[in-house]
Amino acid sequence: MRTTLMTPILFALAACGGGSDGNLTAKNDGGTMPEDLPDREVIYAVGTVAELEALGARRLTEDEFSSEVVGKRLRAAPGGGFVWKINEDGTSITRSAGEEWRVSDPGTRWTFENGQYCRPSCSAVYELDGVFRFTDSDDPESLSGWAVEEGGWEVGELFYDEETLRARHVAAARLDHQRGKTEIIDPVDFSMRRTEEGEYVVTLDGFQHTFTRDQRTEHG
Repeated sequence: MRTTLMTPILFALAACGGGSDGNLTAKNDGGTMPEDLPDREVIYAVGTVAELEALGARRLTEDEFSSEVVGKRLRAAPGGGFVWKINEDGTSITRSAGEEWRVSDPGTRWTFENGQYCRPSCSAVYELDGVFRFTDSDDPESLSGWAVEEGGWEVGELFYDEETLRARHVAAARLDHQRGKTEIIDPVDFSMRRTEEGEYVVTLDGFQHTFTRDQRTEHG
């Protein structure tokens, strides 16, 4: 579905940049560039721990699991619409596109024991190129078909959860029609958020406007 905001906001966005390329690699401690990581499709496809370790995957410790997985929004990979979040209190929440968040059964709180993520069945957790793979709880030498990566940050998902989106590297033009002048503002603050009532609040250079449902046209 595409949403068009119909009321003018008195500014024209001139440019907008995004984040860094997720496939970029950094120099190691020796100052040299590491070897290229395998394609993610290869990481998704392997079925055993030995194959994954041969690609260079690392097994997460409890501290690494807490810092890299817990509290992060994870997306089923490859390209799944299922989003998952493991909370610090031992619960998990999940949701599929267009659905409400669902809290895990209180009787299945997760723990980290003997180097494994347990809920209550246990799996070792491996990471490679931003992809997290889990061992099969019944066969520790094999991998489950479940793979996730940090993400689930699509605009629609964030709007649905009432989070504020803030653009980076944005310039704008302030148009003064009466005087025939244009003022370039660079950089400029720009953000959008969705309210519980489904309204869109847009803020640009301190100017705020709320687009109500009557001021939008939805397609598809």
